[in-house]
Amino acid sequence: SRLGRNPMLYVPLDHGGEPGQVLRTQSLQSVVRFLLRELPRLGLLRETWHLLYTAFRMERKWRPQGQAITEFDRLFEIALRSNSTHNWASDDVETEELIDSIGRVLDPYQWLWSEHSRTMRISAVDGMRREEEWGELAEFIRTYGADLFHASQLTLGHVRAILHNGVDWFLDYLEEEQDPLHPIKLLEDLDAGLVDREQAEWCLDQVYTIIVDRFDRFLEYNTTTTQSDYGEMLFCLLEFLRLEARYDRDAWNLTPLTLVHNALVRHGQTDAADIWEATFEMQTTDIADQHLQDLQRLQRLYGMRMPTITDHLNERFVKPLDVNRILALVKQSVLDARSGVEHSESFEKLQEEVNDYLKDSWGSGVDVPQWLRQMEREVGEASRTKFVGRPTAEAELELPQVLISRDDFHQQAKIWRNSLGPNVERKPRKRKKPDEE
Repeated sequence: SRLGRNPMLYVPLDHGGEPGQVLRTQSLQSVVRFLLRELPRLGLLRETWHLLYTAFRMERKWRPQGQAITEFDRLFEIALRSNSTHNWASDDVETEELIDSIGRVLDPYQWLWSEHSRTMRISAVDGMRREEEWGELAEFIRTYGADLFHASQLTLGHVRAILHNGVDWFLDYLEEEQDPLHPIKLLEDLDAGLVDREQAEWCLDQVYTIIVDRFDRFLEYNTTTTQSDYGEMLFCLLEFLRLEARYDRDAWNLTPLTLVHNALVRHGQTDAADIWEATFEMQTTDIADQHLQDLQRLQRLYGMRMPTITDHLNERFVKPLDVNRILALVKQSVLDARSGVEHSESFEKLQEEVNDYLKDSWGSGVDVPQWLRQMEREVGEASRTKFVGRPTAEAELELPQVLISRDDFHQQAKIWRNSLGPNVERKPRKRKKPDEE
């Protein structure tokens, strides 16, 4: 209860945050991360979940004014990954029992992740879910995009400047600087009262925000399609981005399952990981097929392809599991290379996994794929010496591991969501009589 009285969110300094509050909140977050990482090592699996749930409620209860930074995604990953690995009390656990145990731990985490996801906007496009709003925006682009959304007018610096100063300022600027010989249709319709200025500002803000948020996709659109030569066709790109946002939303909801798979492969639980992956693929087949059908429909409708988005949807939610297997092999491969091992079994397996992954992953060649960036970070982490440079903000204390019995685990799972403290009923206070006061 004491922990819950403190804020877990802060406004960064570049958005007007207070330095003292930022320091206090980040210090508290560091303590929570340490506890989430170490409590499972002590066998306190249930307590770990309750700490995470407390952090979730703290973020909902104490919301500062302004653009706050949330840490819940990171806290969730630490807690679930720790629970998924440290509840295995011995090496003789059967695969089926291991899967069952992880499933029992996962259920409350899955519920908490769903609660968190309800208020999360994954990207700027993710906010464009209502068909009515999308119809208005698409019509605005068709009508006024030729003057406003040509590729030459959508450089990253130019769009950021518009958003920084405000769309209202931008419209005033256009009115002052427009060429009488080349009138801008939007300004003419605003003067004639044919379009509401507030609605126009909303549409412009949506378009510019989406472009900045997904500029990598806009860059691919601009270099690989002929539609990008016409500003009024920009809605084609947004249609593809809306489809990708729906896919990302579904993938986001599956995050707890992919985290568990990651923990399994990193701890050498190959059989359990294979079963988990097969079950995962079976559960996601129908929804993955639907996304690909929607993609084919858009490709036929607009006569264009977006290679990176196509690759993304062709992952069918299971490609990240392939990446998990690749990343799990990196550390041992690096250690073998540093030790001078000529024929590294881990590296040979890593090559096989990468080659299999690349069989149906093409990309656009415009940007480095995300999985390759992850692999680069993994190599950097594995290559780093243990004691080098300045100390980090994270405590490097590692508590001794306490293994729990099956009975202890099942008892924790049975009362998982029950309150940790004693259920003490408060007796109502008796009011004193006037003659006693």
